[in-house]
Amino acid sequence: MDSLIKSVGENDYQPEKYVKELSQRCMGPEELLQQKTNVQSLGEQINTMLKKNVFYNYIQFIDTAKEIANLEGEMYQLSHLLTEQASLLNSLASSSIVSEQISNSGKEVNGVQNAEVDNVIEEKRVQKLLNIMERVENCNNLVDVPDRKCLHEGDLLELDPIENTPVQRIHCYLFTDICIVTSWLSSRRGPARYRFQSMYDLCNLAVVNIKDIKNSFKLLAFPETRVFQAPNTGLKNDWLSKFEVAKKSQISVENKMKTTVDHKMIQRADSILLVHNSFEPETPELELPEWIVDLADDLDVLIAQRHFEDANSLISKAKQYLEEHGDNISTSIEQEIKTKLENRIQALTLVLTKELQVSPDKSHKGGLRAARRAVRILNQLDKSSQACDLFLKVCSNLLKSQLQYVKRDGAMSSFVKKYSMVFFGTTIEITHEFLYKAFPNSSACASAFILWTIQEVNDFMIILNKHMFVPQTSLSNLSECIKVIHKNCQEVILMFI
Repeated sequence: MDSLIKSVGENDYQPEKYVKELSQRCMGPEELLQQKTNVQSLGEQINTMLKKNVFYNYIQFIDTAKEIANLEGEMYQLSHLLTEQASLLNSLASSSIVSEQISNSGKEVNGVQNAEVDNVIEEKRVQKLLNIMERVENCNNLVDVPDRKCLHEGDLLELDPIENTPVQRIHCYLFTDICIVTSWLSSRRGPARYRFQSMYDLCNLAVVNIKDIKNSFKLLAFPETRVFQAPNTGLKNDWLSKFEVAKKSQISVENKMKTTVDHKMIQRADSILLVHNSFEPETPELELPEWIVDLADDLDVLIAQRHFEDANSLISKAKQYLEEHGDNISTSIEQEIKTKLENRIQALTLVLTKELQVSPDKSHKGGLRAARRAVRILNQLDKSSQACDLFLKVCSNLLKSQLQYVKRDGAMSSFVKKYSMVFFGTTIEITHEFLYKAFPNSSACASAFILWTIQEVNDFMIILNKHMFVPQTSLSNLSECIKVIHKNCQEVILMFI
């Protein structure tokens, strides 16, 4: 075997020559068969060694790819840090203390230099936005908004908001006015590294710290809720602080714009106000409380967390505040608050109507009591007609599901008694819930309920007619069934009276 391995491993090895020499050297078929067995065993050994080498090289390839990916991420972070330090040095150079001590001529020269520095900073800002657009596939135009800057970016792990299990690896960009979430490209072609996934306006975005899950925070953008996990606590705190800074700067910019608009409106109407109010004391503009400023964000959080009663109470409180103090608030601010409030009322109404919608996958264990909460809040939001229609659909679905349990086993009269008992018993329960719990003292809803009852009774009688009025039914059984149905009908009529 050793000689065979040695001869096969030589550089000038020729299979035809080796076989010819082997056939001349061997004496008899037994020796040739032995050599054949040796060659086959050697081939199996070589195949085994090749498989081991391939597996080993594959593991090495995977480890190398991981190291390259980690090194690439570190190099990208290092490049990001260097870019931030360069911009910081430029800003420090543009705000030098020495410039305050030079002469007027020197100030003019310094002003030109500062303008050049500002141009350089602006070019870097635009170039950075263009680089982000180049790295993100299908990204929107980021340069169209002036003074937009990238405040923070980094890799995060998205978790399932219910199961808290990993979903995907994402890369997030935080700007002064928006937040962009991108996903990694598995097969990169060209300069793009990420694929655009979603964009959120910071005005309609709430950030919540999660203490139960390690290094995690939640983004609330109604009706969507997304949970992200940072690699460590430091990066998580960086994200939270950057979000807070971005939100505050956005609020300050909006307040400045409102102040500018209000100032112009005051200047235009100044002469008219002086004529009409020359003998009247001035009423100072009321400063908005903090809960009114944060009204939209608080309502988004309450709706996302399904605290519908608290959201309704906050809406009622805001309406009362606007009615009492509307004269002391500027028209533009009042209109903006009303617009945001109306949008949140529509969002809350949409969620509550989904609670009442009938679908095959919903359970009927809660019955009508499960719908009380949504109906009550919709009534308080002046959505009684919408709540009435949805509640009647819930009642129809409940009645249908109850009647499905009644099977015809045995005599027809027993089936009619059971079917009638279930129908009128469920109808009485629905009537009590509708007239005394869901919509008390509502004539319009009561009229709709009467029409619904008539339709359900007609459908009930159509089904019974198919079972009762057949040639096989005797007159005595038929009269007994009619008597039972009439008795149950009287109980429902007494409730309406």
